[in-house]
Amino acid sequence: FIDYQGNIQYTLNMAKGLQDNFVWALCLDNTGNLWVAFNNGISLVELNTHFTYYNENAGLYGHVYQLLPYKNYLFAATSIGTFYKPLIPKNVEENRFKPIFNINTQTWRFQPVDDGILVTANNGIFFLKDTTATLVPVNIKDEIPTPRSWFIMPIPNYPEKLFVNTALGLLLVEKENGKWQIKKKIKGIARENLFY
Repeated sequence: FIDYQGNIQYTLNMAKGLQDNFVWALCLDNTGNLWVAFNNGISLVELNTHFTYYNENAGLYGHVYQLLPYKNYLFAATSIGTFYKPLIPKNVEENRFKPIFNINTQTWRFQPVDDGILVTANNGIFFLKDTTATLVPVNIKDEIPTPRSWFIMPIPNYPEKLFVNTALGLLLVEKENGKWQIKKKIKGIARENLFY
């Protein structure tokens, strides 16, 4: 697809979901949809829909567990890691997902906070600012390893405190002096009593 100035806006091919790259005919119907004839059948391209198909060909890998539109980006939590793309791409290449480099393992959930996003993953809890992730440090007297984390539960009326269920049980994560940190393990709550 090209605009009135001749600039390529979008390309349809097998990598984008067509059944074949060899096209015999195109037909625009009276509803504004495009019919495409191939060697082995036809496809309907619904041009008037807001749906778009993303997969490995668009840089999105793994099983998708959560999507979050936040500020200028769409973030995806997947079984492979965390990915992002601009909400309004300026060109075809920008319409691809890219990985968040510090989070390259199974990612479960996003929780927007005042200045970024908290992310739960198999290798800990991360704070995501724009497209840069940093591991949330453990700041507990009884030093514990960085826990596999699944779900974030906000605490009503306390925006700088959250509960996170982890492989170690329920943890309190708190923002102190402008930085998020794991502050406390909640005693008496077994891991099997938590939801995922």
